[in-house]
Amino acid sequence: MKNVTVSYNLTNVWKGLKMDRFRIYGMVDNVLMIQKSKRLPDAENVNQYGEYDGGGYPIPKKYTFGIDLNF
Repeated sequence: MKNVTVSYNLTNVWKGLKMDRFRIYGMVDNVLMIQKSKRLPDAENVNQYGEYDGGGYPIPKKYTFGIDLNF
């Protein structure tokens, strides 16, 4: 799994603030990689010829959380 996004939208939450939309969201990049062998390299960690030299860095996970407000 490369990317996962989850969000929850609330409309007209606080009418006193005249807010149109309130959204809470979270995203995760590079969630899960499934492969048969632990010894094989990550598919994204090879050069343009499909070769792996063993000197690359693992692909990091990235977590993003936020709030989206529309007035």
